[in-house]
Amino acid sequence: MLVSPPTVSTRLGAIRLFAQAARRYWLEVFPVVRSAQRELLRRAEAIPDPLLREDAIASHRDKGSNSEGLAALAVLAPAAARRDLARSLVAYQLMLDYLDCVSERPAGDPLGNGACLHRAFEVALDPAAAHADYYELAPCADDGGYLVALIEACRAPLRRLPSLPVVQDRLLRQARLCRESQALNHAQRFAPIEERLSSWAREATAEAGVEEELEWWEVVGAAAASSLAIAALLALAATPGRTDRDASAVEGAYFPWASGLNALLDSLIDLDEDPVGTSHMRRYPSPEVGARRMRMLAASARARLSRLPDGKWHEAIFSAMGTLYLAQPQAWRPGAAPVSRAVFDDLGPLAGPALCVHVLRRRGRGSRALFGALRSPRSDEVQTTRLRWPT
Repeated sequence: MLVSPPTVSTRLGAIRLFAQAARRYWLEVFPVVRSAQRELLRRAEAIPDPLLREDAIASHRDKGSNSEGLAALAVLAPAAARRDLARSLVAYQLMLDYLDCVSERPAGDPLGNGACLHRAFEVALDPAAAHADYYELAPCADDGGYLVALIEACRAPLRRLPSLPVVQDRLLRQARLCRESQALNHAQRFAPIEERLSSWAREATAEAGVEEELEWWEVVGAAAASSLAIAALLALAATPGRTDRDASAVEGAYFPWASGLNALLDSLIDLDEDPVGTSHMRRYPSPEVGARRMRMLAASARARLSRLPDGKWHEAIFSAMGTLYLAQPQAWRPGAAPVSRAVFDDLGPLAGPALCVHVLRRRGRGSRALFGALRSPRSDEVQTTRLRWPT
């Protein structure tokens, strides 16, 4: 049985750690993030094809907080590497979100199209790789060099990372899993391939050495929708003297645990937007079951993160990433609220301060429902309440 790790043992220690993490992020990382986002948005606005331009701009407008959040893992790197790493992570996340939009457009061969488009994930993490024809099977192709610009922005600093050789194989494995799962995940919009997705998930967990029983959508979501494992491995690569044992521990903590929780929180926020057949959260038979599964993912992730080198920093980022979703009003709608409350309860002592910061950044939007739900009985006291997914 997993127990909450004692990494942050006192309220004073939690406050001190939160202040240190906040200073690193807001003073050293966030200004670089904003600069990188603006530069890449200008490239997006210049895309010749109107549909691709729309997809690229949407990834900035609607999902800009994703790249802000992923860049938070740059605080794990040595100070001298944080700026470069932040730029790389912004580009990688914008690439993921852009291709996520492009993949949703109908194509003659949806699975093949997804595989071609998402080859970009591996090229972006391999400084020696040659570019491919990413749009080979896509209905639109004239992006004015935007996708290549994202790839180059991501991999530009990689050769300067001292521990890259140690993590390279694991980085490329995570990128490959992301490519494969994204292609399958989007193809299910056009064809019934759940059995193939289930088979892929079993193979992926076996390859990663995961022995626990997981639902296939928890694994597919972890690989397809989350870039956390890649960001954590890049932060490790930026740190001198790291070993293969360190890289194995980081990959094992993030995939599929922290990554799975991150992906399912994203699905929870999009509960009313995603088609029923493609919403991973709706695959759970009820909010109660979803809450129990996500609590398990949160507890498993925290226990593993606490044992990593710089485990307290990983925990701090984990809390910040989780509460980034919980600060959104959609997380506290009827049906979603018990799931959000269950996750909040297991994010650790830094979840409260992190949630307050996110709410302030949103200028308090949705805070009444949020804090009202947090004042209600704890999640283990509402398990017998009859709840329904929102329709």
